Amino acid sequence: MSKGITYVAWGKCIAEAERSASSAKKFGYKSCLITKELINSNCFDTIIKVKKELSQNFNILDTYNLSPWDQTLWLDADTLVLGNLDYAFEKARDFGISLVIAPHSFLGGRNLKDINPETPEYNCGAMWIDRNHPTMIGFREKWKKIVDNYNGRGWWSDQSSISYTIHKLKINPFVLPLNWNFRAFMNNEFTNGEFHSNNGFGPIKIWHSRTKVPKDFKYDEYKFWKLDND
Repeated sequence: MSKGITYVAWGKCIAEAERSASSAKKFGYKSCLITKELINSNCFDTIIKVKKELSQNFNILDTYNLSPWDQTLWLDADTLVLGNLDYAFEKARDFGISLVIAPHSFLGGRNLKDINPETPEYNCGAMWIDRNHPTMIGFREKWKKIVDNYNGRGWWSDQSSISYTIHKLKINPFVLPLNWNFRAFMNNEFTNGEFHSNNGFGPIKIWHSRTKVPKDFKYDEYKFWKLDND
């Protein structure tokens, strides 16, 4: 069974994906870049160029079947892999999908119809999927059908729609701690400088932020930690 990381990126995000893929190589993970641009890069094991335009809102949905791996970690470009990710791949094998609840932790507030506002919103910026698991066979087609048939308002994207689909299909994902997709400092991305969390416990597996990892932050230890917003 093959496993690896797949990025969907173009423009300035390609350089970010290269940085992320290089960090993943330190832990032995292969990577694939799906892009609409013609590029030459040694950072990825596979590069897939698509002819059609990629949607900003639905780039994972649009390219889902192109990932070359049996087990895929769909990973945003603005990330760094800081630790071994095998456990999350194992849980994807057991449950079909493993992922982390998003900072915007409920679908309530997205103004979507026909969904309980208490439904969790998952962060698809780091999402482990085993396409051969019985739960996930044909998942892309089911997900796309829900997206295409949705007739309502609200924030409708990869992230909200996959959370919506997981609920509608009664899929029970394995939910990982925030360390596996840690949104970290968001002051460079949100004007108010929100945190996902500024304290926690244990190793940070994926640093998901355009802000650099603090120099003296011991992110690989099993201990309580706290980040300062400076």
